[in-house]
Amino acid sequence: MRLGDGQIHEEIYRLLDTYYQLQEQREQLQEAMGTASESEMETLQQRLAETNDAQARRALQESIDLLRRRLHSRNALSSHRQRMEAHLELLLQTLKSLHESLSRLKLAPQSLEEFDIDALRLHLQELQQEAAAIENAAQEVLGSLVTQRGEGGA
Repeated sequence: MRLGDGQIHEEIYRLLDTYYQLQEQREQLQEAMGTASESEMETLQQRLAETNDAQARRALQESIDLLRRRLHSRNALSSHRQRMEAHLELLLQTLKSLHESLSRLKLAPQSLEEFDIDALRLHLQELQQEAAAIENAAQEVLGSLVTQRGEGGA
């Protein structure tokens, strides 16, 4: 089966759309991860250690507990963000590779052109399946995070 130039361009545009959708989801995931940090935890723990007033200590302890939950949520989402960023990089490098391959195809003889196009088609299909899986996983993570926030978690 041979893929025509128009079909290849269509596939590339679909891949680009997937890339941009994943970028948007990565930004949403980054926002959902929040700004909690270990240094913030250290600062609060230091303030708690230096505070003598019982009410102030209880308020600081509650703050530490909330921050601990935020850090846990952030760490849980971190691996999803890393996976998404790695796949975005894979998509980007694939798009660059496809661009270079298509440029070479314009100069290549007909027999080489058929081989490269079939290889490109297979690679595009594999990447689209992988990108769709990542997109679905990101939607699940973001959906569960919204559910947690609605229930008073995270």
